[in-house]
Amino acid sequence: MRNRWLVISVTLIFCLVMASWLSAQPMRRGAFRPGMGPGWQEWLGLTPEQKSKIEALRKSHQEEMKGLRDKLMELQKQLREARQDPKADPKKIEGLIDEIFKLRASQMKARIKFQGEMDKVLTKEQKDKLVQARQRMARFMSGQRMFRGMGPWRRAPFFYGPGPMMRHRFFPRWWR
Repeated sequence: MRNRWLVISVTLIFCLVMASWLSAQPMRRGAFRPGMGPGWQEWLGLTPEQKSKIEALRKSHQEEMKGLRDKLMELQKQLREARQDPKADPKKIEGLIDEIFKLRASQMKARIKFQGEMDKVLTKEQKDKLVQARQRMARFMSGQRMFRGMGPWRRAPFFYGPGPMMRHRFFPRWWR
């Protein structure tokens, strides 16, 4: 009995220490994608003229996307309200769904148009460098896809603790 409480208390202390250590780590958003983090322009070796053109393109694209995003959020709000209304007209709901998907399609088209305009500004060497970086990122992300939606308990069972399928391997009978 005494050993059981000792194991529980040591485990609890370890968990608290790890939680505080993990929460103290800085967030790294977009650190692996060129174009998302600081320094990508230097990494590609952009000239000042290219930087100014890309910045103008980025600002216009941001404004366009903001307008589309605001419309999309408003339509999604209307759809939520219509779905909650028991007397809602099914034709109206279908119309809202169609409008939402038209807006999403226009967002996609705007993204592709922006990428095409960006490619016009870049030199062939810069495009090649960017294509290679995108391919590396795609390979990296394809390896990460298996972890999506699994939660932290499934990603690294030995570090975080065993999941329900592995519990028998880590805990002896006296623990249960």
